[in-house]
Amino acid sequence: YSHRTALMMALASANRSFQMVVPFFNSPLLVKHLIRTARRFKKEGRDPSKIRIVITGNATQPGTSDFFTNHYAFLLQREGISVEAWKPSRPGEKYSETAVHHAKSWIVDNKIAYLGSANANVRSLVQDWEVGVLTDEKSFVKDVSKKIFDADRKYCEPVMIRPAWQRRIGHAINILMGPGL
Repeated sequence: YSHRTALMMALASANRSFQMVVPFFNSPLLVKHLIRTARRFKKEGRDPSKIRIVITGNATQPGTSDFFTNHYAFLLQREGISVEAWKPSRPGEKYSETAVHHAKSWIVDNKIAYLGSANANVRSLVQDWEVGVLTDEKSFVKDVSKKIFDADRKYCEPVMIRPAWQRRIGHAINILMGPGL
C-alpha cells in the first residue's frame, strides 16, 4: 500500500485512539478523514480527543508552519480533536529553541504504528515517494509510543487559534501553494 492508503485505512479502522506527530501538516484530504473519524467516534460514544495530532513545526522557518496549518487546527479542534504544538523551549529544560523534532509517526489504537519519512502534507500524500515502517509488532508499537509520543508529551501545548482573517489568508496560500510546500 501507499502511505496515503495505509493512513486512510488506519483512520477508518481506529476504534479507541489515533496519534500522529509530524512537522508539516497541511493536507485537506487528511483533515477531511480526521474529521470523519472524530464524528464517527462521537456517534459511537467515544471521545474524539483521543485523536491527537502533534505538529512539531518548521524549525527552519518558525511561524510559517503554524500560519499555513492554523485553519486546519481550528477545524479539527472544533470537532474535539486534540491538536498540539511541540514547544521545546522551557526554562531549565534539556531542549532549546533551536531543537528540531522531525519525526513522522502515527499509532492506531496502540496496536499499529507507522514510522517513516511521510509528512501530513499534499506532497507526501500524493506526489513524493516516501519510505516507512508500518507494523503491528508489539514491541515496535510500544517503543514508538514511549520514545516519541510519551517522551515529548510535556513539551506539547494546544495550538493557539489565530484570528479568522489570518486563518483564511494562511489557508488560501496553502491551497495555492500546497503541492509545493
